[in-house]
Amino acid sequence: MRKFHELYVGRTDTYGTYALPKGQVAKRGTKFLGKAETVSGGELTIDDYKAHLSGTTGLGIVPIVPDTNTVNWFAIDVDEYNMEDIHARMANKINRLNLPLVICNSKSGGAHLYCFLKRPAPAAECIKHAKTYLKKLGLKPTTEIFPKQTTVRWEDTGSWINLPYFGQTRLCMGPDGKTELTLKEFLMFVETMEVDPTDLDIRISEIEHRVDPNASKNPPCIDTMTEDGVEEGGRDDALTHYSIFAKRALPDEWQDAVMQFNQEHVSPPLTFSEVTRIIKGAERKEYQYFCTKAPMNGICDKDACLKREFGIGNEAPDNREEFVIDNIRKIAIPDDPVYVVVINGKPMRMDLDTMLTWRLFKRKYFDAMNQLPKPMKQEIWENIINEAMDGCEIEDAPEIVSLGGQVRHAFREWTSRRITVDEASIVEGYPYYDESKEMIVFRGTDFTDYLRRSGNRFNPRDVWSVLECEGATDARRQIGAAKVKVIFFPAEEQDLWFDKPTEGQF
Repeated sequence: MRKFHELYVGRTDTYGTYALPKGQVAKRGTKFLGKAETVSGGELTIDDYKAHLSGTTGLGIVPIVPDTNTVNWFAIDVDEYNMEDIHARMANKINRLNLPLVICNSKSGGAHLYCFLKRPAPAAECIKHAKTYLKKLGLKPTTEIFPKQTTVRWEDTGSWINLPYFGQTRLCMGPDGKTELTLKEFLMFVETMEVDPTDLDIRISEIEHRVDPNASKNPPCIDTMTEDGVEEGGRDDALTHYSIFAKRALPDEWQDAVMQFNQEHVSPPLTFSEVTRIIKGAERKEYQYFCTKAPMNGICDKDACLKREFGIGNEAPDNREEFVIDNIRKIAIPDDPVYVVVINGKPMRMDLDTMLTWRLFKRKYFDAMNQLPKPMKQEIWENIINEAMDGCEIEDAPEIVSLGGQVRHAFREWTSRRITVDEASIVEGYPYYDESKEMIVFRGTDFTDYLRRSGNRFNPRDVWSVLECEGATDARRQIGAAKVKVIFFPAEEQDLWFDKPTEGQF
C-alpha cells in the first residue's frame, strides 16, 4: 500500500476520482458505468490510495507539482483500443529501443506507458522525452502525454490520469507484454525500471545514433510497416506508399517488390487485381509519399526520414515550411461554420471553401500578410490542412447567429405575441394553438409577412426548410366554409415557449 502511494506521488490538493455504483467493486470481467470527477481544494491521503486498490473508488493523479513544476513520473496514454495485441506490440518496440517504460492496462482497454524516476525532474524535460518516445514507438503525435502542462500554479487544476490496479482491473504487463503482474510483482518490476533523469538523455542519444545497416536508407515508416505489418483500414494507401518507395530504392524490380510486400506484410493481403491496379497507378504518375495518410501518419518520424537516402529529403520541395499553421479554430455556427486559421501568429477568418481551396486561400493570405505566397499544388495544401486539423479547436456558437436559429427565434417571437385558441382567427393572420393535437396551425404567408415587416429578408424556401426540419407539415384545413392551406407545427405541452391563451384571447 505505502509503496504504491510513494510510487504515484503527485499533486495532493487536486486529483480525480472514479466512483462505481454503491456497493459495487471493480472486478475483472465486470463492466460498470462509474462517475468521474475532479476534486479541487481537497487533501489526498493514503486512504484514497487504499480505496483505489480495493476497487471501490478509483483514483487519478496530477503528476506535476505546482511551484516546483517537477514530476516523479510521466505517462503516455495509448488509445489504440482496436489494435490487436497492443500490449505485446508495445513491449516488443520498448524492448528493442531499450526505453524505460512500464506497460499497464488502461480503463478503456488501451495502454498506459509509465516512466518512473529516481528523483524529481522538470515537467518540461519529461514532456520533451515523452514526445520523442511517441516518434520512436510509431504513435500518433496527438497521443496524450501526462503531465500535459510544463508549468502550473496552485489555482490551476492540471490534468490527471487514472492509476492502475483499481481493484482487480488495470493490471501491469510484464516485459513480454502478455503476462499480467500482481501488485507485488508490479512494485518489484518497477524497481528494476526506475531511471535517473539524466539517464533519459543518454537513452535518447543511444537511439538517435543507433545505426541499422539494413534500414539506414529507408523511410522509418517503411521499416515499421515491414516489421509490424499492415492491417485493414489503410492497406491501399500503405501499398501505394510502399510503391513510391520501391520505385526509388529498387527501380529495376519495384513491381515484384510491391507484390512481395503485399504477400508478406499486408494482412489480409490485397488481391492480385487490387495490387495490379496500385502498380499501374504508380507507373502512370509520380506520387509524393503519402505521409499524411493512415497508417503512415501514425508512424512518421520526419526528422529521421529527412536523413534517409530514400526519405522525404529527396522529394521535390512542396513549400510546407512556408505554411506553419499554428492552429485552426472552428466556430461551429449551425449551417455555416467559420474557421480561424492562424499562421505565424496571424489569425485569418474564412469559410470552409476558402480554407480548403488553395486558389481562394492565397487571396486571404495576401490580404492578411500583404504579400503573395509561393505557388503550391492543391494536393499539397490539402495535406497541410489535414495535418493541422488534428489539433483543431471547436467553439460552439450561439444558435441565433445561424439562419436556422434566426428563423426559429422569429417564429417563437411571432407565436408568443399572437397565438390564439380561436381557429377562425387563422384567416385573420393569427397562429392558432390546437390543444387537442398539440399543434400550432397558421398560414405560411402570414409568418413570412411578419418576417418582412420585421426587416428579416429570409428566402421563403429557407424558412420552410427550417420549419420542416422541426417537424412542420403542410395541408389544407376546413375553416368555416373554406378550405385553407396551412402549416402544422408540433408544439407538445412540455415544450411550449408561450403561455397557452384563453378562449378569445388575441
